[in-house]
Amino acid sequence: EKSRASTSSRGLLPAPVPCIRRVATMSEEIQDWSTMWGARVRQPCDMTDDMLKDAIETTRSILDECPDFDADGLKAAEMIKYSFDKKWTPNWHVVVGRGFGSYVT
Repeated sequence: EKSRASTSSRGLLPAPVPCIRRVATMSEEIQDWSTMWGARVRQPCDMTDDMLKDAIETTRSILDECPDFDADGLKAAEMIKYSFDKKWTPNWHVVVGRGFGSYVT
C-alpha cells in the first residue's frame, strides 16, 4: 500500500491530491431554450434530432387540424400519442395545453 505522504529534508509532506471536479446533478444542469424547426426546445434535450424534428412536425400538423383546441384538445393529444407510439415504439405520455402554471400559497 502506498503512503499518501512523501519524504523531504524537512520531514513528511502530504502527497499531492488530484483535483476532483464537482459534477452537476440533473437539477443543476444549465438549461437554455433554443428554436429548432420552428419550435422552442428546452436544452439539453434527450431526444435524437430526427425524433425531435418528427415530434415537432407531427404535433404541429395535428394541432393545425384542430381549429377549436378547447373542444378538440383531448383528441389531438390522443392522435399525437398514437402517432408517436406507432413510429417510435409504445409508451409515450403526451400532455397538450396552454398556460401551464401553478399558484402556491
